[in-house]
Amino acid sequence: MSKNWHNTTAHYNAYFLADQKLKEIEQQIEDAHQRNFNDLLYIEPPLDTIMAQQYAEPLEEAMKMASLAIERHKNSKWVDDSYLLVGKARFYGRELEHAIETFKYVNTKSKDDNVRHKALIHLMHTFMDDTALNNAKGVADFLRKENLNKENTRDYNLALASLYRHRQEWDQMAAVLENAVADTKKKDGRAKLHFILGQLYQRMENQEEAYKNFRQVLRSNPDYELSFFARLHMAQVANLTEEGDEKQIRRYFSKLLRDRKNKEYRDKIYYEMGNFEMRHGNIKEAIDNYKKSVAVSTNNPRQKSYAYRKLAEFYYTEGRYKLSKAYYDSTATTTPQDETDYAFLQNRQRIMADLVEQITVIEQQDSLLRLASMDPAALDAYIEDVVKQEEQARELALRKGAEKINQVNVRTGFNTIQDKFGTTQEDGSGVWYFYNTSLVSIGQTEFVKRWGNRPLEDNWRRSDRGRESTGVTTQAQAREEFEDLAEDAISNEERIAARRSQMIENLPMAPEQQAEARLQIETAYYNLGRILNYDLKEFLPTVDAYTTLLSRFQESEYRPEVLYNLYLLYLPSDEAKAAQYRDELIRMYPESTFARTLINPNYQREEDQATAQLKQLYSRAYSLYQRQAYARADSVLAQGQQLYPNNTFQSHLDLLRILIMGQTDDVQRYQSSLEQFIQANENEELDRYATELLQASHKFSADSTLSQGTVYEENFNQPHYFIALYNSGQTKANELIRIIDQYNAKQEAGRRLKATTIILNDRKSMVFVSQFPDKTAAMQYFRALERKTPFGSDFENADLEYFVISKDNFGILYNTKDVGRYSAFFQKFYY
Repeated sequence: MSKNWHNTTAHYNAYFLADQKLKEIEQQIEDAHQRNFNDLLYIEPPLDTIMAQQYAEPLEEAMKMASLAIERHKNSKWVDDSYLLVGKARFYGRELEHAIETFKYVNTKSKDDNVRHKALIHLMHTFMDDTALNNAKGVADFLRKENLNKENTRDYNLALASLYRHRQEWDQMAAVLENAVADTKKKDGRAKLHFILGQLYQRMENQEEAYKNFRQVLRSNPDYELSFFARLHMAQVANLTEEGDEKQIRRYFSKLLRDRKNKEYRDKIYYEMGNFEMRHGNIKEAIDNYKKSVAVSTNNPRQKSYAYRKLAEFYYTEGRYKLSKAYYDSTATTTPQDETDYAFLQNRQRIMADLVEQITVIEQQDSLLRLASMDPAALDAYIEDVVKQEEQARELALRKGAEKINQVNVRTGFNTIQDKFGTTQEDGSGVWYFYNTSLVSIGQTEFVKRWGNRPLEDNWRRSDRGRESTGVTTQAQAREEFEDLAEDAISNEERIAARRSQMIENLPMAPEQQAEARLQIETAYYNLGRILNYDLKEFLPTVDAYTTLLSRFQESEYRPEVLYNLYLLYLPSDEAKAAQYRDELIRMYPESTFARTLINPNYQREEDQATAQLKQLYSRAYSLYQRQAYARADSVLAQGQQLYPNNTFQSHLDLLRILIMGQTDDVQRYQSSLEQFIQANENEELDRYATELLQASHKFSADSTLSQGTVYEENFNQPHYFIALYNSGQTKANELIRIIDQYNAKQEAGRRLKATTIILNDRKSMVFVSQFPDKTAAMQYFRALERKTPFGSDFENADLEYFVISKDNFGILYNTKDVGRYSAFFQKFYY
């Protein structure tokens, strides 16, 4: 009697209530799950901790009821079942470690095989959620040998199918799902299992089996959404054997669109229509349908992201990178974070933005250079024509009472032809304004100047853009926009004149500006090839970018690396072409790291060994430096430089030798050595450190001199230097050095002289010629050079000034930067 009472009370009181609570939670989880029909459906809805918080209270109640059945009815046969409910509650509450312990406890203690098997099946699910797939596989292998009842067999097959889904083993997943479907009734979700099977066979390109299972969905009492998508997938996998089948499928899609019940699914219908047309090679129709899918999608960003992605991928394969980038931007914005490709799409958006930036630089700078090279009269006529047509566009917008000038076709003086990178080239005929890159570049500058750097958004022109836009322009808004345009039109002549002036100002007319524009193009081609090669793995576009760089910029600093990359690109498919680039690299740049790697395949290993030895020498030298044993430290460093003169670690040794010089030599030589190191060094960290040392030395020297006042010394028997001072931004030091070296080579005494560059301050640099024994020899050189005047008209705008100076006075000049006071000193004592 006691045992029956405990069994009955435990079963129909605490256990029953706990089980009902868990069933309610399971239904809540199922209802909250949003099925993604573009991906393989889940057999069991995925869980997360945020969702668990929503049903935390009923879970706690279920735990209490199950615990009561255990505590108050210890002798009943429902204790094991109650522990099973506790494990499930912990599983739904995302207490995975505790759930695992509970299910293991049931398996160990229970004498009921059916309960043990249930616990092990739930243990499989828990291991899968804990990403312990090997443990889940171990449990599955154990259960495969057990004698399971019909219910547990079905649940085991479903759990095993979920495991195969995690492992992406589609054939095995389909096989066990076939077994599970046979044991599942309509009311228990047989329709969903048939749909998943259809998706699996469709993924494995078994269209016949896919069609059968989608058809079985309709016969298994599905909900409307499942029924709709089953019909949609049936159209995808239908066997089209006759010419009229395609038309029949299109009529079926049209029927789905007309059905009012499918209004909220129109974005999906258009998307599948696009896929259907794409599979049959109807590109235009496919693109139109993808765009329609985007247009009608209002509350389903996930579906919209799929359509955006299809458009982005299509334009990418077509080489239309700007359009592709725009659609990847939209894809990344609309893709939910739970999508498996979310990280990939975010990265692809970044890559495409970088790619298009390089393309834009190339086309804009090329266009501006082309305009700058035009005959002045032709350029004036061109600008006049552009300004005139912009004004016509403005007038048209005024007449329409709207501001959207970019919707007007403004014809300019060039046609744009898209090249292999998606950039534009001009051929001399008319073109839409927004395809002319030079005008767009100028227009962007004017826009930023007037409006600031505003993001593309609704109501961007208004000072208060915080108000939400409904997408519909009201009468008040239209009047406001029209009044803005009317106000802008008040001073037409002033605006037109300013527009002409602004367009001319943006053209690179000066040689320095043109050189800078070409440098931007060179760098952009290098970056373009790097992105196409390393980020996008595109062979032909990479080769096009690299070969264009080589042909346009013969002396490019990137040439060795580009030759090496072309060698690697061609090596798998065209050994003769690869050999051509290899031979050129070795012949032209034998000392480069890339050439050395080709000459000696063990170069990198040997370089690493050399670096390790240099680091040991550096450590010894630095220890000596700290102990102020400067001569010994310098000797160790000199030894390292002789052993491995071209090792990449040499820059560390060079800088330490300069630090030793700062302790043993005069400050001018120390500062000059730091400047030369900064110019030649490619290690950013060392460069920053050297810059800090130089700035600190300058500050110390300036403070010392300031406290004493600038006084130049009248000692003319010491060594002298010749100085040519010029504006840093006006000319190149290399050209000045070339002229001086050329002059020195013709003079007997001048052949021993050496010219180097030194930066005086932010505006001034100098060519430093050393050295003369005294004032007399220096002035002889100065007057002879003055008579020859070799610098010519090229330096008229450089504020070129030259003089001679003693060694001590040069130190004072370099520290104080007081050129004006030394000029007076030079005039007084040297002329």
